Amino acid sequence: MMSPGKEAWQYNRNVRTPQAEVVVLQAGFARTGLTHCLLEVGGFKIAPGRKARARRTTAQEKRRRLLCAHCGHAITEADQRIEMAGTHAHRFCNPAGWVYDIGCFRIAPGCNHVGELIAEHTWFAGYRWQIAVCGRCGEHMGWRYQGGTGTGDGFHGLILERLVSEQ
Repeated sequence: MMSPGKEAWQYNRNVRTPQAEVVVLQAGFARTGLTHCLLEVGGFKIAPGRKARARRTTAQEKRRRLLCAHCGHAITEADQRIEMAGTHAHRFCNPAGWVYDIGCFRIAPGCNHVGELIAEHTWFAGYRWQIAVCGRCGEHMGWRYQGGTGTGDGFHGLILERLVSEQ
């Protein structure tokens, strides 16, 4: 759980409707839970609870850097989000009982990878995993996944609460 007032960048999931695509882009958390939510509907950003004042998502916002919440090191960019198994964000529980909300990203150049690629207990069938840590402070950021061929079919599953958006 994040400290009160500190916002975490979190991209939950796409919801396709006949009218438009709805995307949860950002959520702020405090000890009491969800405090606000920013939505994108058909390319327009909307903050629920405010007057309907929408604006187009700019190219600069799509290239927004996502940083390690612990030290501020650049980990990836918002436009590197991808969908795996039909969605960007996933909630998984590891064999030790730890629950993680992760987002899938094409690349995460700010991460270093630790250990061997492991096939056991993978959350994505056909992919092996290894731990991904922040390249500056060593904070556990998530996992790198690599497909069976090992050539160009990898991605990162990053723990969403450990990413913050560059202001």
